[in-house]
Amino acid sequence: MANDQKNVLHNWEAVAGTDSATDTLGELLRVGGLGSAAAMRSLALSFPDLDGLCLADMEAVAALPGVGKLRAELIVAALAFADQALRRATVVRGQVYSSDELGKQLVRRFAGLHQEQLLVYYLDIKNQIIYEETQSAGSMEASMSDQRLIMRRALVVGASRFILAHNHPSGDVAPSSHDEDVTERLSMTGHLMGVELIDHIIVGKEDYMSFRESGLI
Repeated sequence: MANDQKNVLHNWEAVAGTDSATDTLGELLRVGGLGSAAAMRSLALSFPDLDGLCLADMEAVAALPGVGKLRAELIVAALAFADQALRRATVVRGQVYSSDELGKQLVRRFAGLHQEQLLVYYLDIKNQIIYEETQSAGSMEASMSDQRLIMRRALVVGASRFILAHNHPSGDVAPSSHDEDVTERLSMTGHLMGVELIDHIIVGKEDYMSFRESGLI
């Protein structure tokens, strides 16, 4: 094997941690009856880091030498399943103890997303998460109608408090003027309705910003 191929395969193992990425993908293909050393070499050379493979579409993966449609379908489906499982596991239904705890969990939850997504956590008086909802995806430009839906949901589920969380795909966690306006409006509306907005967390690539920790709520 050429030195550049060995280096790429070594990089895959390094980013995968204790379980080699090549071993994991190889086992996946073998279990599916589609094991192929040629396919593994193509995948490692075309996607030196796992992020690239996770973001690739099926057609691009299938076009690689030795891969083909069946292997591509299996790989893309497995990665999509793993992604969903990870996102569901990052925030456990339970008590929210601090903005720092939730912020760190949300950094993992939003990892890899390339469009804005707004999550709302509805809590009881003891800060137990009783309901979670993706209120909007694609843009944080929440309309007045979206904001009414948030407050209506809070009443329906019997929430005493709620937390907003959304991501900035750019990686910059500084709040926009729109972020600040929506936060202030929902905070005021919640106060009038007896449902407290206790935080709004903005998530970047590797960090987060909390309105509560910053003294903005």
